[in-house]
Formats: sequence, C-alpha cells, structure tokens
Amino acid sequence: MVEPTLHTTCTVPPVCGGGIPLLTLLVFLTFSVMVRPVELLAQQRPMEIAPPKGLQLTTREAFEQAVRAYEERYLTDAQQLERIRRDLMQGDLPAEEITDELVRSYARQEARQRFIHAYTKQYLELYFPVTASMDTLGDVCDNGGFEEDFKYYEGYISLFYYGSDSCKPYRWTLPSVFTQVQMPLANRFEIVNKGNDTLVGIPMVKFGQKALRLNNKYGHVRMCSGDYGVDRIVKRFVVTEENRELTVWYALVLENPSGHYNAQPFFSIRCDVAPEFDLCFDASILNCHAYYTDTSNCRFDKIDVLDWTCHTIKIPSSAVGDTATLEITVSDCGAGAHFGYAYIDGICEPCDNSSKLGSVSLEQDPYYCAVDTPRICGSFSLPTLCHQNWILKSLEVPGYQITNLVIDPNTTSFCFNLPYSNFKNKDCIDVYVKAIFSDGNIELPAVLSNTIEVCKNTSNTTYANYYITISSCHPNKRGDDNISDDFYTVTVDLFSQTQGDEWTITRELDDPYPSETGVHKLAEGVTNATVELGPFLIQEGGWDMIIEIGPCRYREHITPPPYCSGCEDLRGLEISNVQCIPGNSGMPDQWTFDLFVPGDPNQTYDLTSLATGLHFNTKYTIGPFDVIEKCKNFQIQYGNSCSNKFRVCPPKPCSVPCDVEARMTEVACDELGTGQYYVKLDANTTLGNLCYKAWQLKPFRALILLGNLPADKTIGPLPKSKEVELSIYPCNFPSCFKMIYVPYPDTCLHPEPYTGINTVLERKEKLVIIPNPILSEEVFLHSTLSRTYFEIYNLQGKLLYMDSFEGAVYRVQYPFREGVYFLRYRNDEGEYATIKLIKF
Repeated sequence: MVEPTLHTTCTVPPVCGGGIPLLTLLVFLTFSVMVRPVELLAQQRPMEIAPPKGLQLTTREAFEQAVRAYEERYLTDAQQLERIRRDLMQGDLPAEEITDELVRSYARQEARQRFIHAYTKQYLELYFPVTASMDTLGDVCDNGGFEEDFKYYEGYISLFYYGSDSCKPYRWTLPSVFTQVQMPLANRFEIVNKGNDTLVGIPMVKFGQKALRLNNKYGHVRMCSGDYGVDRIVKRFVVTEENRELTVWYALVLENPSGHYNAQPFFSIRCDVAPEFDLCFDASILNCHAYYTDTSNCRFDKIDVLDWTCHTIKIPSSAVGDTATLEITVSDCGAGAHFGYAYIDGICEPCDNSSKLGSVSLEQDPYYCAVDTPRICGSFSLPTLCHQNWILKSLEVPGYQITNLVIDPNTTSFCFNLPYSNFKNKDCIDVYVKAIFSDGNIELPAVLSNTIEVCKNTSNTTYANYYITISSCHPNKRGDDNISDDFYTVTVDLFSQTQGDEWTITRELDDPYPSETGVHKLAEGVTNATVELGPFLIQEGGWDMIIEIGPCRYREHITPPPYCSGCEDLRGLEISNVQCIPGNSGMPDQWTFDLFVPGDPNQTYDLTSLATGLHFNTKYTIGPFDVIEKCKNFQIQYGNSCSNKFRVCPPKPCSVPCDVEARMTEVACDELGTGQYYVKLDANTTLGNLCYKAWQLKPFRALILLGNLPADKTIGPLPKSKEVELSIYPCNFPSCFKMIYVPYPDTCLHPEPYTGINTVLERKEKLVIIPNPILSEEVFLHSTLSRTYFEIYNLQGKLLYMDSFEGAVYRVQYPFREGVYFLRYRNDEGEYATIKLIKF
C-alpha cells in the first residue's frame, strides 16, 4: 500500500485539472555540498509561519485560493527570505544568479509544499480521487511501455541534500518527504516519442512508440541547473506467478560534478516486496565522463551516459497475492546546480544482450542423466559501456552451491554442476545466475539471468550420448562467386543405453531475423540412430543444436565451415543483425543489416554501387532499403581481381502485425532426372491459410508459380538451374510476408558427392583411442585422468567389456567383430562421456 505523503521523490505539475495552475512543489535544502558537522545540522532555523488550521476546502478553486493566501503571507517574512538566500549561497549557484526573484520563487514553492502537507487528505481527494480511494490496480505489465501515457502510474516529487550513495534522499537529518503530483509535469514527468535525445544522442524509446522521461536537463525553477529535485514514478500491482520475474528497461543521463560526496545525481529502482534486488547508483559509479552541448546557452558539467539497460527483480513466491509497489527514482544533485534524468520503457520486456551493462542467460532446461549431477549452461554478453575492457569477474547461483564452474571468455559461455545436495527434500528448485562485471577498477551493479526450474531425474536411464560430424563447405554452383549458395550438412549419431528412447533435434539460430524465434525442430525418432541434417546455408551463421534423448538434454554450438566460393580474401564476411524500421506517414518499412569482413584493418574494400573504402575488421550497417517482396543482391570487391557476390533477404514488414514463420527444410531433385527440383517448407501462421509466390532469378526475375501452400508444404517443380525466391504469406493478408532465397541444388546436375574435411564434435573428452577406426585386435587408450573407469557397449546397448586403469596409456585387447561400438567413461566433472569406435 502506498502512503502518498511519505514517498521519496517529488515533481510538480504545471496544471492540476480544471485549468488551475499548480506551481512546482519544492522543499529547498540548506546544506552546502560537503558533509556538514552535526552541530551545523542542529542550528536553530527561523520559526516558519505555519499554515492556518481548520479550513474547509471542498473545491480545487478554494484550495488554490487558500494556497495563494498562505504564499503571500509567507513572502512577508524577511527572516525566511534571508534563510533561503543564505542556503542558496552555500550551494553551487554563482552569487550573481541569486536574485530577489529567485529567492521569492523558492520561498513560494516551500510555502506551497508546507500547505499541501498540512492538508494532505483534502489535496488527494480533490486532485487524485482514484489514488485517495485506491480502488483500482493494474498488473505491473499493463502499459509497461507508457503507450497509454501515465495510466496505472503515480508521480511524486521531493528535494534532497544528501543520500545519493544509498539512493535514500535526506533533507537535513530526516528522510525527504514526497508529495503526489499530477502528470504530465513539465521538465519532470513527460511522455516522449521515438527519436534521439537532443543532448547526448541516445534513443529516447526502446520499445514501441513512447517512453517516460523522468526529470530533465533543464531545471523546473531555473533553466540551466538542477533544482535539488527528486522525482519518482510509482506503480502498484498485485503479485502473481506470472509477474514475479519483473524487468525494467532504462537509460540514464547524469551530470557528474566533482567533490559532491553523497550528493550526486542518482537513480534507483526498488520493489518493496523484493528489497534484495534494489538497484542504486549515483553518477560517480558510471565513470564514463564526456562533455556535451545543445542549442541552449546552458553550460553543462561532464556527463555520464548509460544507454538502454535492463534491470531484473525476482519477487519471492511468498509474495503472491500481496500488493507490491514498484518505485523508480531519479534526482538532481544535492547542491542545486547539476541535473540527472532517465528514460523508462519496457517494464516486463525480457532482458537480452542489448543491455549496455551486460547480460547473462541460462538455458531454459538443463541437461543431465539420472546418475549425473545436473549440468547447467548459459551465455553472457559483456557490457558495452565506456570502453571494451570489461570482464566477467564472478558468477554465482544465489542460495545454492555449485561445482565445476567453467567460464569460456572466447565463446562468452559457461557451465556448472548443481549437486543434488541443493535439492534437500524438494524434487525441483528454481535457479538463476548472478553476474558481476568489472574493468579491474570498478564493479557494475549485479546482472541477473532468467530463472529456470531444475528437477531431480527419477528415470532408470543412466546415460545417453551423441557424435556430431559437420561437413566442409559445399560450393553448390561449382566455380561460382556467389557465396550465398554455399552450404554444409551435419550428421548426428545418437546412442542411449536404453533402447527405444525417443529423441528430438532442434536448431536455435544465434542471430534470427527480427520477430522470428529462429527455433526449429530438425528431426525426431527413436534411438539408436544416425541422422543426416541439412543442407544449411553458411550465410545463416552459427546455431545451437539441442539434442534431447530420453531424459537427457544437451546443447552443442554448431559453427559453419568457411565459405568455399568466390575470392578467398573475402570468404570470412559475416552478415548479421537484420533489422526492420517501421515506415512513417505512409512510407514503406525499411531494413538494414550489419556487414563485417575480418582482415587487416588498414586495408579497404568496396560494396559495389553502395560504398567505397570500407575497412576490414570493422562492422558497418548497410542500408536502409525498402521492405519489399524481393531479396537484394550485393557485390563486394577487394582490389582489381577479388570479388564475391551475396544475397540478403529483407525481414518481415514491421509496421503491420506479421505472425508468419517459414524456413526451407529440404531441397530435392526431381526423381525423373529432369534437373528440376522441389522445395519443402516448415511454415506456420495464426492469420489463416498460407499462400506463396515463386520467382526465378535468371536470366531475369520472373514470377513462375503462385497459389495456396500445399498441405505437405512442398513447392515445385522449380526450373532447372534457376535460383528461386519465395514469398510466404497469409492468403488474406498479403502485406505480411516472409522472403526465402532458394539456391538451385547443384546435386541435381552433379550427383557425385563433394569431398572435403569434416569437423567432429563429441562431448568434451579426456580420453583418446588410438587407432580409431580399429584395424587390429588391440587398441591403446590415452587418458589424462588420474584413474580411468571405462565400459564398451555395442550398438544395441549391450555391455561387452569393463575395466579401469591408472596412468596415461592402457592397452586393450579388442576381439570384437566389425561394426560400431561405444566406449563410455567418467570425466573430471563426474559426468559420463562416450566415444564412438569403429571396427573394420
């Protein structure tokens, strides 16, 4: 329950309904910048004129008339005016700015606040009848992006002298008292539209079209200075299971004056039912100083800027059903001459790796088998604040003990074991990760991951395993310089001790197109099995293969092989971060993508007809281009004789609802040997039946097929030797479409397989078998373990042999007949690992 008169921030509305002006409420602080001795705090202040008692104020007009009368009486007190003048002189204001008009302005506001607090009940009933009766509560996620302006929010203002270190503002020796105000309020509570901040250039909106700006670079009393202000936005809500994982996106602009101990501009987020997740930092923590100017004549001090960042609050389950209060606060400095302001958006929008203070995430499901300790993995992104020297300093799972923590800074990933001792008498527990990032000098506020549920496994299955082979690049059109045609395949051997275990293989793209999950089921079946997957286009980038076998779940990252078409110097190019930009005023949506070509940064290349002199090893955003039903061709040129072509398809339109996902799952040659081919899709939408269009690209772009997508989602026959572009769209909603580029399958003309080097991924092994394949009746085991326990099984899961040894090398007699076998052992992490053996 919010107590309206005891909040820690304050702001003032320009108008309080009925057309009656309501001046800024300001309690002036009388301390200098440095910490005052106790005896100074106790000095006798002039006796302030008290508001009259017993007034019957039943209308806003009567309330305003009484306020004005009290203000005029207050301004006749010469002692009060002199006190305020002395207080101003002890702050950061230049003496020439402390005019009689400024002194009277502060006195008038001080009088107004004193009067309101003397008549708090009448004030709330007249100006905030909903708050006074407290009869409505929205969910915390309702209007979380301020698209409906201030609906479900309350605004409070106050002033402070010190307390920025803890984000608990104080006026003299007592906590700052907050007064509720009407919103919007100029320079304090304002809804902003999409665009960039005019002072520091960061986007003002993160999601949708609107956001909240809390406080301002311009003062609410004096234009070019902060005014001791503390502004707070408040949202009350009922805690549910669905909103316990609460997130808030914010961006900050804080002046960072020197010598302001515990009196800096500060920012905080807190929820009263989860105080351990409070966020608090003042300007001195950011340490990203720069100087900025705008079109005003104001002179600003150095400024810290924090672009959009996400904060997570994890509300305990014990609070479900309770009323909670979310408070977001930003302040000026405690000496009255510097500002702080914030942009707030995306309450309940998930945190992701675009958060400037870094991010950390856990896999939605950990993988483990019955006799293994659960092994949980995740990934992190480093902060992109100030510089690039951040590291992941520490990682912990609050409330639980973990073992075998491995952090890989190259892949920005981590894994750890969660011993069963953490479960105690519970079958399942909720876990999340707390990450601390540092540059060696300062530590940033903790970053929290998503929460996942980990359960004990009661299955009788003891282990499952796999063996992955990634092919080298297939050039598709041999001798062509179009790298977008290059593809590869993946082979997976799946093995489980319990025959008949069901399995699925899912693909999760590292960099999916906007508004697409990038998650697709590739195959499913029953162990034991060998599965051929693909073809996959190299241009799509890396992805995670999620393998689920019975009760076991594993995740392996698949890195495509290098391109093999075109000029070798340009084969490392990476295409990423395709983005859609909504069109305005009837203009079409536009799109961009990022291009990165590794190499010597002193060398340059050209993007024909678009850009020249682009540097290797530098990421560029290419575009914008109109979002239309057509993929776009590009040619990259290095020197006179080195060039590659590539093709990028636009994202789905983003200014209209466009719930459609589609991907190519199979390209098959016509069985009659005509050279024609078929394309099979995985496609779905919630917007009705799907239709398609198909264009051939050579010798010119021409529409060749269209109609309803067949039930088996197979399109064809498509013409011999012709690449094709597909548009997949809801039949009744053609402005929503997904574009797919389909390279012509070279195997339809050249059935002989392309040979190359394969990459093998196995579970991380500490044991090597030599030779493998096995050509004789003995084999040597090379181990890095202090003692190695191993077992050998046949393809049907039958145990054939078991033994153990100490030392680095062990000779094993291998009398088994030709076939496929699996050697199983325990590695250093206490997990089972399996190696595939082949006997010739």
